[in-house]
Amino acid sequence: MGWKEAMTEVGALKGWEVKKVADGHQGELIKMIVQTVLLELKKKCMVITDNLVMMEDHLNEMTRLLNVGSNDTRIVGIHGMGGIGKTTIAKCTYNKLFQHFECCSFLADVREKVQQYNDLVGLQKQLLTDTLKCCSDITDINSGISAIKLRFQEKNALVVLDDVNEKSQFDWLVGNRDSFGPGSRIIVTTRNKDVLNTLEVDETYEPPLMNHEQSLQLLSIHAFQKKFPPIDYDSISKEIVLVSAVLPLALEVIGSFLWKKKEAIWTDTLKKLKNIPDDQVQKRLRISYDQLNHEQQQIFLDIACHFSGMDKTYAFYMWDDCGYYPEKEINAMCLMSLVKIINVNVLTMHDQLIDLGREIVRQEDFENPGMRSRLWDKEEALDVLEGEMLLGTEKKLVILDLSRSGITEKWKGWSQIKMANKLKVLDISWNHISKLPDEIWMLEILEVLRASSCNLKGNIPSCIERLSSLRKLNFGHNYIQSLPTSICKLSCLQTLDLGCGCNIQALPELPSSLEILHVTLYPKRNLHVKLANLVNLQDLRLSWCSMNLVEIPRYIEKRSKLQILEMENTNIRTLPKEIGALLSLLTILTIEECYKLTEIQGLGKLESLTHLTIRGCHKLKDVQGLENLKSLASLSITACKEIAEIDLLEPSAPLVSSLTILTIEECYKLTEIQGLGKLESLTHLTIRGCRKLKEVQGLGNLKSLASLSITACKEIAENLRHL
Repeated sequence: MGWKEAMTEVGALKGWEVKKVADGHQGELIKMIVQTVLLELKKKCMVITDNLVMMEDHLNEMTRLLNVGSNDTRIVGIHGMGGIGKTTIAKCTYNKLFQHFECCSFLADVREKVQQYNDLVGLQKQLLTDTLKCCSDITDINSGISAIKLRFQEKNALVVLDDVNEKSQFDWLVGNRDSFGPGSRIIVTTRNKDVLNTLEVDETYEPPLMNHEQSLQLLSIHAFQKKFPPIDYDSISKEIVLVSAVLPLALEVIGSFLWKKKEAIWTDTLKKLKNIPDDQVQKRLRISYDQLNHEQQQIFLDIACHFSGMDKTYAFYMWDDCGYYPEKEINAMCLMSLVKIINVNVLTMHDQLIDLGREIVRQEDFENPGMRSRLWDKEEALDVLEGEMLLGTEKKLVILDLSRSGITEKWKGWSQIKMANKLKVLDISWNHISKLPDEIWMLEILEVLRASSCNLKGNIPSCIERLSSLRKLNFGHNYIQSLPTSICKLSCLQTLDLGCGCNIQALPELPSSLEILHVTLYPKRNLHVKLANLVNLQDLRLSWCSMNLVEIPRYIEKRSKLQILEMENTNIRTLPKEIGALLSLLTILTIEECYKLTEIQGLGKLESLTHLTIRGCHKLKDVQGLENLKSLASLSITACKEIAEIDLLEPSAPLVSSLTILTIEECYKLTEIQGLGKLESLTHLTIRGCRKLKEVQGLGNLKSLASLSITACKEIAENLRHL
């Protein structure tokens, strides 16, 4: 189907007639069609629970206050006590309105990330990545805010800053309203209304408390999985609502705790709630905490103090060592609404529950932090370590995060760390440590050592072999010149990350246990690599390693367990026909800026491949076998300037039912995309900067399409103008 036929079909479906719409101007009609389709299909929603009560009222008020459509740049603040639903309201508002803006970003947990992790730069990068798909070369706060002001001046943006407690956080993240283009909207949530006053926001919204009926409905949804309680529980449910301060969080936690509980538990819970003053929310929440078993309580406190917003992997090291069953216990706490898991592996907890957990730990010893079971404040932890206040607690340390703490190799606390004979995870990233102190090599059961961006120089000593239990080692973004041959004795090592900045000339023989190897050299240089013995390798990423390669080497081809292969800026010239048979488990293949690559063969045999990215391969003219990739879900071909044609399928090709995301950008000689209309599962299609592409056939047949973007395609634009 050509463009004229496609536009005719769309026009017929919508019932628009050029004479009746846009004053008869065809060009204006086309713009209206495109804008309407994109508004309907664009998706970038925040994840929220289905169990919402009273949200329609909140959304109506926020929509009124934001007044989307006016050309002013408006700031609206949501304030109120913790647990009242500020973040949920902001998420729902964001989901409802984001499609009206050119770009959008939701920055969650600003207070926690700044105070606990000092990560303003990380938030700045997230803002730029969310909205503009780049974070430039941000190295500090000043360069970050400069980049934000420069890039957003002409952008119509929607930005949410969740849980702000200081004006400076707003200043460093968005600057001021003049940093954004006309029509932009900024939403700020905070517990402290004074913050909004200092920001001189345009409007404020304090969510009203739920009435009795709404509160009963929320409690019932979590306790009985329906809107109203059974008759036998109606009376006691109403009583619990009366003494629960009608806070959404408290009702959710209490209701989740009471789910499938006997009536005696309900009665006991009601008695406890009646003895708690109205203004003491934490005590209400503690009722659920007190019902946890010992293992669950310890995991709850660990998440509250250390792991909310973090990948659960590191925490599992500790919980496994303690003899807990983390999968089972976390699942139980999720059912009680005490913990949530997002993005598959990330643990999250509401800030009121975090406050509860940390208060419980403070009560262990108000005067001496060194006697508490957990230390989450970095300055407090450093004071304890430097002041020799641990009084034996160092022997209980399992995880120690000293990243971004400002320590050096001369730090006084190293003498304490060497006594931590149970330490399994040590993170000293983003500090100024030119040489790893000898005390580290005494941590014989250490399983994870993260020392990225530490300014490490010179050679890693041979005594690294003492870390016989080491599983993960990260030396990325340093200036290391060599690794010792003794590293091959680390028989448990599974991950070795040598990221950007390493000056390594050669890699010694590595342990056969290795499953993940990332090597990035900058500037680019030859690297001698010994990989023949890595029979367990599953993830291999080589960047800026010229390696004198002209074809896939045999030591890679023999990696039958390899699932991820990424090559960036190497001298590779060809992918052989045999690659499919040799790498049958490969799921992700990325080839970027391999300027000498001229041909890719054998792709059709990669039966497990789900993601294929080819970018910046300037001499590549053809990609053969795409149509036979029966598992491929995502295909991206970018900046391959010599590719003139992309053939996506043949009759009965398996790609028809698998591909969901297709991105083709800056392929300047591309004139034709064959088979596009047969991709019945395609949901996201992006075509950008393909100057010679005249038409995109088959768009009308893409029944699953949810996102469509065709930009900077000169020939297509010319054809549209002549419709």
